[in-house]
Amino acid sequence: ADAPARLTTAAAMAAPSALRLEDPWIRALPGSLPAGGYFVLHNDGKSAQTLVSAQSDACGMLMLHVSENKGGMSAMHEVTGVDVAPGAKISFAPGGII
Repeated sequence: ADAPARLTTAAAMAAPSALRLEDPWIRALPGSLPAGGYFVLHNDGKSAQTLVSAQSDACGMLMLHVSENKGGMSAMHEVTGVDVAPGAKISFAPGGII
């Protein structure tokens, strides 16, 4: 089921975040298999922003990951932040960040 996501961002203190979330959805999997959450993140501001975490009422814990394919082997690696340039958008999509 789709669930809205709330984001925590590292932005200048006392400055409102310029990050905007679009089209959030969660791919639920059976049993205790880890699910995947996806969304498009926009930086509507004039300075770089960093996404440092995400959370949703649809699950107990979310982590930011990057997918890599090396030599035909796919792997996911946790990241501590994702930088978003001013005016840019990043798609968190199945298979990795676009």
